[in-house]
Amino acid sequence: MLLFRSDPFGGTHELLPRGLLGGDLVKLFRKNKSKYYRYDFTVRGERYRGSARETNKTRAQKAADLKFAATIPYDRMASYLAPCGNIDALKVARELDAKVERILTAAAE
Repeated sequence: MLLFRSDPFGGTHELLPRGLLGGDLVKLFRKNKSKYYRYDFTVRGERYRGSARETNKTRAQKAADLKFAATIPYDRMASYLAPCGNIDALKVARELDAKVERILTAAAE
């Protein structure tokens, strides 16, 4: 789940929850004779690698972090409980989903 905020100049910035920042999880490197950085990481046993298409290391790390964050799914509890038909359980699930989204938004700032 990627979050966005707008800046005072009308642009937007991606907000990544701190726990989803690649950091040690995303390997960033440059191949010999290449000006672009590459990323390499594994999520749930599936390997992701490719070009960040950036020559600046800081921007390449952000691009790699965005790729990493995009591979991590966030399934809402309400979507799991909806077929059960229990209204009380669905209400609690929606409240928990809202709380998780607030936490992720706060952690990203």
